[in-house]
Amino acid sequence: MGTGEEIEAAPKVDDGKLKQELEDNESELSPIEEVRLTVPNTDDPSLPVWTFRMWFLGLFSCVLLSFINTFFSYRSQQLIVTQITVQVTTLPIGRFMASTLPTTKFRIPGFGSRLFSLNQGPFNMKEHVLITIFANAGAAFGNGTAYAVGIVTIIKAFYGRNISFVSGWLLILTTQIPIQTENSLKRKPRRSLPPQHTLSMSTLEIVHNIEEDDDDVSVSPVEEVRLTVSNDDDPSLPVWTFRMWFLGLFSCCLLSFLNTFFSYRTEPLQVTMISIQVASLPVGKFMVRVLPTTKFKIPGFGNQEFTLNPGPFNVKEHVLISIFANAGAAFGGGTAYAISIVNIIRAFYHKKISFLASWILVVTTQETNQTIAQ
Repeated sequence: MGTGEEIEAAPKVDDGKLKQELEDNESELSPIEEVRLTVPNTDDPSLPVWTFRMWFLGLFSCVLLSFINTFFSYRSQQLIVTQITVQVTTLPIGRFMASTLPTTKFRIPGFGSRLFSLNQGPFNMKEHVLITIFANAGAAFGNGTAYAVGIVTIIKAFYGRNISFVSGWLLILTTQIPIQTENSLKRKPRRSLPPQHTLSMSTLEIVHNIEEDDDDVSVSPVEEVRLTVSNDDDPSLPVWTFRMWFLGLFSCCLLSFLNTFFSYRTEPLQVTMISIQVASLPVGKFMVRVLPTTKFKIPGFGNQEFTLNPGPFNVKEHVLISIFANAGAAFGGGTAYAISIVNIIRAFYHKKISFLASWILVVTTQETNQTIAQ
C-alpha cells in the first residue's frame, strides 16, 4: 500500500565539471599567503565595469596625479601623491555621481542597437578598482613621475639640447608601456598583484562590503572606545614601580631629545610613542628577570617596604610608560610648541633668552595646553 507520493530523485552532479571548477578556483589563488587571504578569487559578472563614471574619474585622476607629481618633482623637497589619495576621494564622488546622473538610456551612432546610460546603477567595486589603476598609472606606480621625464629634463637642462614635445612624449610613453606590458605578460593573473597593494584591496573590500542600511555597522567614537578599552580594574597590580619610573622618565627624555634634534634638519623625523610602546615590553620583561626582589625600607616612609621588582611587568606600568613617552614626543607633535618661539627669538630677533626662562616658557605652555585639553 503506497502513500501516493513519489520521492523526486536528486539531480546528478557532474563530477568532472565540479572537479574542473575546483581546479580553476585553485589555480586562481595567489601563491602569496598575504594576497590570498586579502583578495577574493570570485567574480560577479552582473556588475557594470566600463561605465561613464569609471572613464571620467579614471582619466581625470590619471592626468591629475601625473601633473601634480611631475610639478612637485622639480622642488627641493619632493612630494609624491599616490593612488591611495584618489582611492579615498573617488568613493564619495562615485556615489554622488550615482545619485545625480540621469539613468536615461540612449544609442550612439555606429554601435547598432546597443543602449548606453550615464548611470548604470550603484557605484561598485570593479569601477573603483579600475579608477585606482588609472590613478596608479598617473603616479608612475608609486614612483611619482614617469622615469623618462628625468631623461627629458637632463637633455634640456644639462646638455642644453632641445627636444620637441612629440619626441619627449613618445620617449616617456614608450619607456613606460613596454616595462609594464612585459611585467604583466610574464606573470599569471594570480601573481600579478604584489603584496604591497593588499592595503588598497583591503580598503576596497571594506568600503564596498559594508551594508549601508545596517544600523549596527556604524559605531560612534564613544562606543568604539567602550568596546576597545576595558572598564575592569585589578587593584592588586603594582603601578608606581621602579620599572615604570625608570623606563617612563628615560623614554620621555629620549623622545624629547630625538625629536628636538631632528626638528632642525631639512627633512624632520618624528619618533612617536609607538616606538617606546613596542620597545618597552621586552625591556620591562627583561627587568623582571634581572632585578632583585629583595624588600627594603626608606627613611621617612615608616614601616612601608619597597622593592625594585614587585612582580611581573603589567599593563598598568606599560600604559604609564607610554604616557611618559607621549609627553616626550609632545603628544604626537614631535617637539614642544614653545621651542619654536625660543628659536625665533634667537635666530630672527637676535636676542638672548636664558636657559631658565626658556625652560619655564616651554613647560608652562605645554602644561597649560594639556590642562585646557583635559
